[in-house]
Amino acid sequence: MNSGSERPLTLSYEFGPARITVYDRLDRVVFEGVAPGRRTLTLKTGLYVVRVESAGSFREDLLRHDGTVAQHLVRPTEVAAAAPVRSSSLRHEYYEGPLRQLGSQPNHGALRGPPHEGRLVVMVRALADGSTTMTDVGASLRLTGLDRSFGEEVALHAQGWRALSADAAAGRYELVARSPVPRSLPIHVYSGWTTFVFLLDDRWVRIGDATVLMARLGASLDPDDVDVNRTVSALAAVQNERLIRRGEIDEYLFAKFDNPMLGLLGGHLMVRLFPRSQMIPVVLENLTQLLGGGPDIDGLRVAHHAASGVAPPEVTLVEPPIVRLGFRAVVQAREGQLLPQGSRLERIAMRSYADSPWTTWRPLRSEATRLEGDNNTVTSDAPVTIPDLSFVDRPGSHGGAGRAPGSSPGRSIDPGIIEELLRDPAEPLRLSDPGLNLSARQSDVEAWVVQAVADIRSSAQRANGAVEATAIASQLDLPVATVQRALRAVGGG
Repeated sequence: MNSGSERPLTLSYEFGPARITVYDRLDRVVFEGVAPGRRTLTLKTGLYVVRVESAGSFREDLLRHDGTVAQHLVRPTEVAAAAPVRSSSLRHEYYEGPLRQLGSQPNHGALRGPPHEGRLVVMVRALADGSTTMTDVGASLRLTGLDRSFGEEVALHAQGWRALSADAAAGRYELVARSPVPRSLPIHVYSGWTTFVFLLDDRWVRIGDATVLMARLGASLDPDDVDVNRTVSALAAVQNERLIRRGEIDEYLFAKFDNPMLGLLGGHLMVRLFPRSQMIPVVLENLTQLLGGGPDIDGLRVAHHAASGVAPPEVTLVEPPIVRLGFRAVVQAREGQLLPQGSRLERIAMRSYADSPWTTWRPLRSEATRLEGDNNTVTSDAPVTIPDLSFVDRPGSHGGAGRAPGSSPGRSIDPGIIEELLRDPAEPLRLSDPGLNLSARQSDVEAWVVQAVADIRSSAQRANGAVEATAIASQLDLPVATVQRALRAVGGG
């Protein structure tokens, strides 16, 4: 315990909303809360550690408190959050007015319906501060419900962003980005709520780095609101498996009444760290009342069952949850057939990426929106160069698909490989490995799955080990039934 007389300690900083935690020399919390920029505490003189957390990043500094001077806190390392929060390196003053207006006044005709029970707001922002140069979004981004491409529907603002705000029928929409690594993202619109989707443009639209949150229908969005910062912080905790305190999760959960996305993210964090908490069923019930059910609530129920052993929920999933932890729980579920053989969800599971907190996947060719007339195919005979190909082994398993352009040397590959990566599972496999059973060519399993299962099976046989579909499914993060069919395709089951 710190010894000495009690004196005032003033903490101040000049950046946006931040969580301040002060620890004494025994690592006990003596203060924790969201400070508005200046806070005066009464503490005994001595040594303290001050932790500042803002928009998913944090910084800890040793502080000697003698009561003589105010302590000016240093901003944590900035993060490139897609949402224009104050503490992000991409926060722009001129976004405040447009965001408040877009939340309350649509700038586009209605999507689907009627009835139009909800609203969808999508903003694509330039990566560089103040940049007005953006990718041709018209050729790289599609949104279901629009007659034309996103860029053709929404004009480029002079200050470097495009935004769409439209009343929408409740249900699932889908954003499809054509980039060096094509990617789809499910978007859910709920009755009585506005879904906000923020995307970064960095030579291509980075769907995997999106910020998605919700607000009550008709409410404007203030980028300085603490819940916007909390959403960015929660996404960082979900994706990076960062250790997080119970009190912080509780704040996410309490905020769900104004932003249900925080309830979903906080619920998954609670399941991961405190799976037997009695608060989880309450959170599920509240989210059901707020949103009326949906795939993300079902995904959270399945995750809770898997982590805690509670009775398995009765779930019939038709669409993928947007939170990847929910979809992963459904994929790994052992009770029931949550992903029926040959279903769209099973195909998404075989094409999903692991480098985002959201469920994203390589678009299914049979469902892909035609982009620039090529329908996601490669027609050139010349080699194609893309920034990183580590996703070839397993989409997103090494994080390569989510790297910024130029972060790794480009590599040239044969266009046939890209075509194979984009292949629709309904098409025949084109496998060159002579050791694979010919039946694989008629399989409805993705080529990389068959190849991976063949490699694992071969390694197990060399080591005189057993080949178990359950173990392989866990290793590859796939449904057991999918692995079983791949084993049959390679002659192993």
